[in-house]
Amino acid sequence: RDCRRLMDEMEWRPYEYIMAGKYRSDSVSLHRTIKWCEMSLIFHNLRAYYLSNDSLESLTPEEYRVKIFGRKPDPKAANKKIHMFRRWMVRDDGIVDLGVWKHTSPSSLIIPLDVHVHRAALEQGITKRKSSDITTAIEITEFLKLVFPDDPCLGDFALFAYGASQKK
Repeated sequence: RDCRRLMDEMEWRPYEYIMAGKYRSDSVSLHRTIKWCEMSLIFHNLRAYYLSNDSLESLTPEEYRVKIFGRKPDPKAANKKIHMFRRWMVRDDGIVDLGVWKHTSPSSLIIPLDVHVHRAALEQGITKRKSSDITTAIEITEFLKLVFPDDPCLGDFALFAYGASQKK
């Protein structure tokens, strides 16, 4: 529903919308975790990036955080939204993940760490780390590489679903 609202705002032409430079920028929520004014900043940063680059594919997660999301560098941050976006763009499952980027291997992805994935990983003994940071995300990813060496994010749905179904 929220994706449809976003795409409707863009008239289903996201690149043209971003490059036009005129964005909705109010404090109304687009989604439970983001407001239109926050999206406006992201669109502005995307436009600035696209004026001199053809693709976001070569950006590191740290560069996304600073150049696109407009955040300060944080070497400990799990950067869940960034890793989720990269998963969508790299993997191609025909359902959720789009597989648009062809020069990045799924084996290089880091699992998007949220409370549900972290809870499941703790309960299943995948990690003992209590902190939801990048070190924990990498540790969980490395464990998943033992099962899915070419695509560790295959384990994301299972961990998320298990963690979300557990009572706190």
